[in-house]
Amino acid sequence: MNDSMNSNSNGNPDVDHMSKIACQYAGYLPIPLRDVPPQSLAALKVYLLIDQKYQLYRNTFLHFEQKDYDRLLESGVDYVYIPVDDHEQYFRTVEEHLETIISNPQTQVEQKAKILYSTSMELANHLLKEPPGKGEVDRATKVSRATVKLILQNNKSFNNLFKVSNHDFYTATHLVNVCTNVIGLAQRTGIVDSKSLNRIGTGGLLHDVGKIFIPTEILNSPKTLTSEQHTLVRSHVDRGCEHLSRVDDFPDEVMDVVSQHHERMDGSGYPRGLKGDKISIYGRLAGIVDTFEAMTSVRPYRKEVYSFSDAMQQLEDESPDKYDTDIVRVFNRLMDQQFSSRQAGSDGSQEDYLYNGAEGTSKARKDEYPQYHFRLKAKLRNINYQDQNFTFEPSREIVLHTISRSELELLSPHPIVKGQNICVTVARGKPLKTFNLIAQVKCCMDHTNGWYTVKARFHKLQTDELINDIKEIS
Repeated sequence: MNDSMNSNSNGNPDVDHMSKIACQYAGYLPIPLRDVPPQSLAALKVYLLIDQKYQLYRNTFLHFEQKDYDRLLESGVDYVYIPVDDHEQYFRTVEEHLETIISNPQTQVEQKAKILYSTSMELANHLLKEPPGKGEVDRATKVSRATVKLILQNNKSFNNLFKVSNHDFYTATHLVNVCTNVIGLAQRTGIVDSKSLNRIGTGGLLHDVGKIFIPTEILNSPKTLTSEQHTLVRSHVDRGCEHLSRVDDFPDEVMDVVSQHHERMDGSGYPRGLKGDKISIYGRLAGIVDTFEAMTSVRPYRKEVYSFSDAMQQLEDESPDKYDTDIVRVFNRLMDQQFSSRQAGSDGSQEDYLYNGAEGTSKARKDEYPQYHFRLKAKLRNINYQDQNFTFEPSREIVLHTISRSELELLSPHPIVKGQNICVTVARGKPLKTFNLIAQVKCCMDHTNGWYTVKARFHKLQTDELINDIKEIS
């Protein structure tokens, strides 16, 4: 193997495996070679990145085999690339081997979490394209089983899954997050049987399938819904249950999650208005997680987004009237552990966050800084550098919704290329406070409905004072 091929090993460890990545304008999806089985690449065109050019390594008629896999790893190649158009076939193959990937002791937990989350997202996209049949439901069961297996594997697994999760307005994201969090919560309430956890997770992936039957313009309406529209939206529970009952004979755990995730302890929920003990433990778990995810997700038309701490406070305030107090208490501890572990992992040193040139890769990277979630309208300008001069493109409105000392996340009506330097300007408050946040885009996810989730990393760590100032004005 020549030196130019070895250059392919300089892959970015932060590559995002989401199938809907707008920033992959080159048309290729990076695959972490040592973390996936060679079978997942067998029937695909496989490329290497050599001297900044994508060069074909194996065509479809020359199947990628174990010997190719071993040869590339021995040569120091970390990433191979496949055409973005082949992402469905790739993720479907990875999905079939998920449990093998999860069981591999050589793969780090962080990477397992990334692969599992991205594969779950790909499946969730399929579940929402059209009413799922038996095949899709069986796939949901397999993905849930892999999630249970990872969470039970060690006590850091749930933290890693939570870390890679998104909190945007995409329904597929909501399905995956509810699946993951309801499994983690159920385990901590004392449900440790893997079969029951798997069924609960399957219900989480399927709990909102009834929304397929509700017009998108109503689900995403920026206006106050009429009473008729409200009734139609609420019908998604019954519609989902009716459809699933035609597909298969599901265990109680699955159907309780689907049918009861909007029921409330005081009978104020829907569709049955169940009260107290009439709501199963599975429905109570799902109701808490579903509400938390809904409150903390960012939607372009929503005036308010709860921070994680505010969402937890709201759940506590509405217990025991609407939510089971004991389960909320467990969920609070579970969420608190996620932020405690992040904060404990950082020492605040600037030297831990040094970039290496335009590629945006860090020499010694720490991603454990706690995130703050909110909703702020802001202005974004692309920054260009040419002939030793910086120029700013015209500004456009975006929605800034997540920030930490190291990163920010926003919703944009336009895609932004990976590697693009941006300036996000926030100006709010009396007296007026203005913040210019300079960052580099690391990925851009297309929601296929006119909005893009953009994640960007600061060139240097922001101060706690700046984060607190933004908290104040938001």
